[in-house]
Amino acid sequence: LPNGDTLFDTVRQTSLLALTTLLDHTSVGLWAFGSEIQGASDHRQLVPIAPLGDNRKQLVGALQRMQPIPSSGTGLYDTVLAGYRALQRDFDPNAVTTLIVMTDGKNDETTGLNLRQLKAELKRIDDPAKPIELAGIGFGQADVAALRQITDGVGGRVAKVQDPMQLLGIMISMIGETAAKA
Repeated sequence: LPNGDTLFDTVRQTSLLALTTLLDHTSVGLWAFGSEIQGASDHRQLVPIAPLGDNRKQLVGALQRMQPIPSSGTGLYDTVLAGYRALQRDFDPNAVTTLIVMTDGKNDETTGLNLRQLKAELKRIDDPAKPIELAGIGFGQADVAALRQITDGVGGRVAKVQDPMQLLGIMISMIGETAAKA
């Protein structure tokens, strides 16, 4: 970035700041994703979903330690499906549930799901009794068009981020919209 910071560092700092706006009863978890970053899996859970009153310190620590994986590709589609399924499995009917996916790339997996397969599978498993909103945040070279196609099928929104202040506004807006639904 022009100020010498990396995009990754800016996203991390903005995420830490946005985290301070959430109340202790808000449940949040954190995953990292990239091509086969945990065996054959394209994602790794860093912090399980739990109320911030219980896991805020763990989330802050994980975000502070998180580093980009330059040699890794972007296993976006398999990770979106895994995240969606995880939220369905642990669905809380008394909560508003949102899967937020932040990416600076496009799915570049040669194995796993393609876009058409992901959309079809999300449509197949979508359950009106377990509403899950999908929010995509794209940075840099992110494939925003693919994120839009994914979210259109299950309900959600996508934002393309051009600068750090815009990211903070988007994150606060998403948090506010989610809180308003609760």
